[in-house]
This record gives sequence, C-alpha cells and structure tokens, in this order.
Amino acid sequence: MKYSINDKNTVASFVKSSRTELKLSQQELADKAGLSFSFVNQVERGKETVRLDALNKLLFALGYIMAPSKLAQPETKPRRKEDWLSFD
Repeated sequence: MKYSINDKNTVASFVKSSRTELKLSQQELADKAGLSFSFVNQVERGKETVRLDALNKLLFALGYIMAPSKLAQPETKPRRKEDWLSFD
C-alpha cells in the first residue's frame, strides 16, 4: 500500500499511528530502529527537520520503505566547470 507523506504533521501522525497499531512504545520503536527515544518523540511531535537516513530507519522498523514518487532534474545542467556551485 502506498502512502503520501508531504509535511511534518503527516509524518508525525503516520509514525505515531503506525507505532500504536503495532502496540510499540516509543522506546521499543527506537530500539528496533537503532535510534534514540528522543528522536522518535521529536518526530511524533512534528520536529521541523529530520535526517532522511534516520527517518528511513524509523519507517523501516515500522515495516515501510521510503521511496520518492518523482525525481526532478533542473531544466539545464551546468556544462562548464565555472558554472558549478562552489562550497569553499
């Protein structure tokens, strides 16, 4: 089954409802995912930002995988080195 998660509140409610459906405490889910209790709690409270790898671990522990529905590419790609972004 596919679910569309597109904002922090949807993520929060999805994680919490999935966890409670599995009858897991936040600590049990954290242990199963290899994450901290604090992280699970913050996600369920709608934390503004989360690392995608950590969110993926959490969803996997709930029995889901994260997959983008669409990937976008820019209209034009920089072809010359001087057009590349620099993070010096």
